[in-house]
Amino acid sequence: MSTTLESQILQALWTMYQRNQISMEQKGYVKDLLIRKDNNLYQTVCRCKTQDQLEERLLEILNCIYFQFFLIRVLQETLMLKKTHIHLSD
Repeated sequence: MSTTLESQILQALWTMYQRNQISMEQKGYVKDLLIRKDNNLYQTVCRCKTQDQLEERLLEILNCIYFQFFLIRVLQETLMLKKTHIHLSD
């Protein structure tokens, strides 16, 4: 494995992208977390001993991000539907 945690993460992202396990957008999400020095990211991946473990953790992080975006989208659409319903009821 690489010498620094950041380079290990970047290597894992590149490998996963090359294998079509993640998209360019997903790769960007994790890179943004690296740039922001996201404490949750570092805490989640710092105990990984192998490249496989690191990749699994990164996929878990991406699944959480996807789930958060999904929830936000559902809440936004629900709010829009409520506003539309109120407007039509008036």
